[in-house]
Amino acid sequence: MLQILRISDAKIVEFLNEGGRKETRAIQQVLDLNRSKITSYVVSNSGNSSDAETILVEGVTELVFNVRKGKFRGDSSIGTYLFAICRSLWLKSLKKNKRYIDDDDIILMEDSSDSPLQLFNEQQIKSEVSFLLSGVGEACKKVLELWSQHYSMHDISGQLGYKNAQIAMNKKNRCLTKLKEIVKDNTSHRELLLSYIN
Repeated sequence: MLQILRISDAKIVEFLNEGGRKETRAIQQVLDLNRSKITSYVVSNSGNSSDAETILVEGVTELVFNVRKGKFRGDSSIGTYLFAICRSLWLKSLKKNKRYIDDDDIILMEDSSDSPLQLFNEQQIKSEVSFLLSGVGEACKKVLELWSQHYSMHDISGQLGYKNAQIAMNKKNRCLTKLKEIVKDNTSHRELLLSYIN
């Protein structure tokens, strides 16, 4: 069986910037190493496993684009940086859906080795989206680019020619589901992907 070696944070950044199969490997490692922690956090704070997977995919997507834009400076670990992104995304989701929880009830799971200031420095950075995972498709790319730049569903429907905002919302949700399916597929075929890396 192919030996799967863990790559360093520095290599993850390098691979994400390089693109291609190496980027896929880096993304897969980030997902694998952080899925349990993010799931535990979301489930412990009024969510479920499906919510957690959505937040994880959105968080890793934002991480990738922040790295490519030079927003990640290495002041904290990749895991800590991703956790801060996912925590912020989940709290925003709770507020949006009126599922409020008191700050005292929020279960924190940050790494003790990192400064709390690093963990809670949660600037809402949404850069231009250009999905790099194969199979997402051009239509999904356009929807998610606009969504990540905080365009309303009404604006997205107008720009992309959808009849109304609900159709745009449905399309965005289907695209996120599609991305989650790709992530799961990549997990099950991880060894095959790694065998093509030079």
